[in-house]
Formats: sequence, structure tokens, C-alpha cells
Amino acid sequence: MCIRFLLTLAVALLLTIPYALPASAQEGGPAENTVVYDENFFLRYSVNNAEDMLRLIPGVSVILDTRDQQQERGFGTAGAQVLINGRRFPGKANEINTNLRRIAPDSVLRVELISGVSGDIAVRSGGLLVNLVLREGAGLAGTGSWELNTRFNDQGDKGLDGLLSYSGVWRQISYSLGIERNLWSPPAGDARWTYRIHDEFYFHPTGELAETRPQSWQRDHDKWIFTGGLIYDFANRDRLELNAFYQTLAIQEKETTPFVRFDPDGIETLRATDFRTRAYEHLSTLELSGQYEAELGPGGLTLLVLHRKDHWPILDYRNRIMSADITELSRSSSDSKRGEDIIRAAYVWPLSAQHTIEVAAEGVLNTLNQNFKAFLDLDDNGMLEEVTIPTADAHVEESRGEVFASHKWAPSQALSVDSSLNFEFSKISNNFLFSPERKLSFLKPRVDLRYKLDQTNQLRLLVERTVSQLDFRNFVPSYEVVDQRIDPGNPGLAPEKTWIYEAGFEHRLANDGGVLDLRTFYHQISDHIDKIPFVDQNNNLVSAEGNIADANLYGIEGRASVRLGLISLPDATLSLRYLRQWSDIVDPFTGNTRRLLDDREGYSYDASFRHDITPWNMSYGFAYQSKGGEQFISDLTVQQFYTIDPRWTGFIERRIFNIATLRVEAQNLFGATEFRRRVLYTTNVFDGNVRRTEQWDETRDLRIAVRLRGLF
Repeated sequence: MCIRFLLTLAVALLLTIPYALPASAQEGGPAENTVVYDENFFLRYSVNNAEDMLRLIPGVSVILDTRDQQQERGFGTAGAQVLINGRRFPGKANEINTNLRRIAPDSVLRVELISGVSGDIAVRSGGLLVNLVLREGAGLAGTGSWELNTRFNDQGDKGLDGLLSYSGVWRQISYSLGIERNLWSPPAGDARWTYRIHDEFYFHPTGELAETRPQSWQRDHDKWIFTGGLIYDFANRDRLELNAFYQTLAIQEKETTPFVRFDPDGIETLRATDFRTRAYEHLSTLELSGQYEAELGPGGLTLLVLHRKDHWPILDYRNRIMSADITELSRSSSDSKRGEDIIRAAYVWPLSAQHTIEVAAEGVLNTLNQNFKAFLDLDDNGMLEEVTIPTADAHVEESRGEVFASHKWAPSQALSVDSSLNFEFSKISNNFLFSPERKLSFLKPRVDLRYKLDQTNQLRLLVERTVSQLDFRNFVPSYEVVDQRIDPGNPGLAPEKTWIYEAGFEHRLANDGGVLDLRTFYHQISDHIDKIPFVDQNNNLVSAEGNIADANLYGIEGRASVRLGLISLPDATLSLRYLRQWSDIVDPFTGNTRRLLDDREGYSYDASFRHDITPWNMSYGFAYQSKGGEQFISDLTVQQFYTIDPRWTGFIERRIFNIATLRVEAQNLFGATEFRRRVLYTTNVFDGNVRRTEQWDETRDLRIAVRLRGLF
């Protein structure tokens, strides 16, 4: 066992034992690490809900736009950076932003930005915690909120959606109900746009043009979300909270690709049109969660439970039209059901003003059941045959337990230390005859130290070991439609382990002028998950998700969110972010050292501007985002290079008749272009024999939403 692990473990154990540490006589240490925005701060602005309020605070928007909570193993102990009355929201699919939009401004007493250790809060964060404090008895209360959206793009697509919610209080019960329809998903991924066009070209190994392929891609999206919440406050100050979330989603993606094929001498050999349809038929997510809080002895007990089911039926088929004849190229269907059940108990014991102890235990059951079928033209005779897949009916299950203890220590108003030690153990099993049952166990120490140099400057140091959440979809087969192959899946996949070392500096400008943040980090990764050579059941060399021995990721990130009072715009905020990072890993296909998949040539940056013109009850803003340079993807028979131009978004909104807010949003304002170059090899990259090269330039649609929202 390495010295680093032993040292961190020893420190975590030491800091978990309260009587081993001297107590300070100073009082109120954690309170010194909290910046408060009371209700008077928001009176000058036109806000419609709690999310609007938080976006007025410098540095908070980046937290609201981060959606990674579902990647946590179980409930996790970090990652939830927005709290309501000091509590995490017990759900995972039911996003905190969804609930913030349903909280009326009148229900909010104050907003707290917590940058140190607070004994009253059991959630840990590597940066800032945002705590929304509601009025006594408000719970998730308000009156009602509504939203009506008209959406359209520059390709003629249009739609109407919105939301309606109502919250109220009856005696000791607070309740909320909501319904929402969304026709366009956020443009956060490659498959989430509405319309895109690209010019694609194939080349022979000697460089001559092999095919021209102008392709259009259309995506129809219809999502419905139903939510409900109930809070019961007992007379003895115990509290019960229940939440329900149900989502249905229908998606259909269509590709139309007319192509012309040439031989190396430039003579046309084939002219046809390929059609592909990918239908996500009634995808659904059901999540039921509950939380019970009770005072017990000198501390407080919290029980959390969650039940979640995801159902993903997908149908994918490709046809070719040539000389008025229709030929099936491929057809596949996948019916996937994923489940997660969690029960967690935590006891928080405030020993003194300086020491708080928390002990907790969590049990989790994750399951995946998938039925997969694929039909391919194996003999190239225009007839589809079902491919034999030994793991077509797959079941994967992980039962996991975790126990941990944490100690929060504030020896002075300047210094705070949060340390913890987690131990998890799990059993992974499946119905694959060639993969035995596996048992895993991990120790995960964590030490987070924060020191306030003065009222505006703070230093942060973090050492932590993390274990990634396994995606069981990587265990089972899937159809890769672009290259018309079946990826077998790898049931032997192990979680990725990472040692994280971070140092940060935060400076808050005077008079709520903004915040500056700088951090440097180093991640030492073992069992990194990426594509690897894999021998399947038929003894064929294929590609699958697998573990690569070691990887490193390190860099520096700077962020600034500043009010522009120096140029007489105190209600304007400029936010900047720049990330510069480096990484290295040995590619399992080529043996060469390369960067990690998500490390796009080591940099990314973005900027946003927001200006609230309070006398006019109006605001406007824009955002510029660059994901960095070229991304490199390595596989058994493919090497891919991918870049994307920076993207612009903008909005303008105004309060009208003092009863509603009219907002216009635009996404992809200047039509960002994406570029991809791929090299395909005949057998594998080891032999170096190129089958063809590909390149394409793609543009995506300009999307506009006109939104009217208000309260009732």
C-alpha cells in the first residue's frame, strides 16, 4: 500500500476522533464563512422564482448549470451544491433546478453562500455551497407558477410547451404539484439538437475521393414531467418529506444521406440514398424518494430512501433506396430497464461549537435488464439475418454497502477542517456464463482544509480518493450504427479510482463586487475507463469499454464573476472561466502516450454577461463557450479527431404589466461548425492498413424560445 494512501488515511482517522483535538474557546466560527443575501437585496430586481434569485448572485450560475448529481454512487456525500433549508434534495432525477423554478420569491427569507465548514450541513463540496433559507412553514410553498413557451428554429420547426405548478400549506403539511412539457432538450450533447446538416466525404487509402455524402439529421423530442412533493412537520419538530417524479420521453431521430460512390479512377460506381431512423419509444423514469429527520439524543438522525426505475426501449433501422428499390441494411432493438434502490441513515452529533461528528451507513441495489436483438446483412445479399448474441438477454446487479464517519472541526474563525473516511463493499453479478461474480471493496479518505486569510480571502486544500459509478450499459452489447458493428460489452469492467489533490484561492470583492477563484489540481487515476482490445466469447478481437492501468490529469482553472460598478454598471455582471490542463495515458491500441478522451487539447474557456436594468424591469445577457481544441478518440479499427467551434447564446427579458415576465432566448446564435476526421483500418490499428478516411463539416440549427412566465 502506497505511502500517500497511508498518510491520508492516518490524517482522516485522526481528524475523525474529536477528543484527540484541542477545542477552541472562540464561538461562531462557521458563521464567519457565510455570505448572506437577505430579502431586501432582491427587492430591486424582477424575479419570478428562486432560480431567478440565485442567478443574480455572482458565481452561482455556474453551479446551477452543472448537472452531475446523477453520477454519484448512491446519494454520495458531495456534488449537491444547492440546498434548501440546509438539506439536500432527496431525489436524483428530480433536479434541484426543477424545484427552484417552483419556489416563489416571497417564500425565500435569505440566501447563504457557505465557503467553510458548517456543522448544521451534512453535504460537503470542493467549493461553494448555496443554501436557500425559506420562511418558517414555507417548505416548498408558494402559490402557483406557470410558463408558456413558443419554440422555433431556422429550419421551420416549431412547437408550444410550458409548465404549471402549485404549492401550498395546510396545517403542518406543505405540498407541491407540477406538470411540464418540453419539446426541445437542452443542446448539451451531440444528440440533443433539433436539426443539423453536414457535408461528409470518404477517401480511398491513396487519397482519391471515394464518396460524397451530404447528410441531414432531424430530431423530434417530446418530454413530459410530473412532480409532487409533501412535507409534514411533526409537533416534536421531526420532519417527513416525500417526493415523486415521473417523466415520459418520446424521441425520433431521422437521417437522410444521398451518396455517390467513386472508384480510385474517379468513375462513379453507385448512386443511392440511405435512410436511418432511431426511435426511443416512450422512455420513462419513475423516482420516489423520502427523507425523515428526527432529533435523537444530543444530535439528529436522518433517514433517506429512494426507488428509481428507468425504461429505455430503442429501435434502430437503416434502409437504402437505389433505382426505386428499397433494401434493408440493418435493424436492431434494445429494451433496457435500469433500477436503483437506496436506503441511508446518518446521525449528526454536534459535540461543541467547534466539533461535529457524523456517522452514516448506506445500502444500494443497482440493476440492469436488457433484451437486445440485431439483424444484419451478413452475406451482403440484401437479406437480413439475426445475429447470434450470447448475452442478448442480460441481467447485471450490484449490491453495495457503505459506512463512513466524518468530523467537522472549526478551531477558530479562520480555520475549518472537514475530514471523512468511507469504506464501501459491493458484489457484482450477472447471468453471463463466462463472467464470475465479483466482490469489491474500497477505502475512500477525504481531508478538506480551508483557511481565511481575512474577511475576503480564503485558501482551500483538498486530498480525496474517489471511486466512479459503473455504467452497466458498458457491460452488455450494443449496436454501433455508424460502422455497422456490434460492441459486445465488458462485464469485467472495474470502477475507476482517482486520487485528487487540489489547492484553491478565493477572493470576494468588497461591497458584493464579485468573486475571483483560482484552483490547481492533480488527478492520479487507476483503472481508467476507455476503449480497449477485448477478446469476446467467440475468441474474436473486438473493442469494448475496459480499464487502462494508469492515467494522469492536472492543470489550473481560473474563474471570475464581477459586477461592473467601476464603469457605472453595478447591476451588470461579467463572468469568465479559463481551464488549462494536461493529461497522459498509454493508448492500448497503438502503445503511444496520448491525452485523455475528455481533454480537448488541454483547454476550454467561456464568458457570460448579464445586465439588469432595474428601472425598466428588464435584463439581457449573452454567453460564449469554447470546449477547447481537438478531441482524439482511439478504437480498434478507428481513430477519430473532432473539433467544435465556440457557441453563442443570448437572452432578453422584461417584466410586463407587473404580472408576468417575457423572455426571448437564442441558442447557437452564429451557427457553430463541427469538424470530424476519421481514419478506418482494414483489420485493426496494429497492422496500419487504412481502409478509408472520412471527414465532415457540420452545422446545427439556430434555436429560439419565446417564454412567458408568471405567478398566480
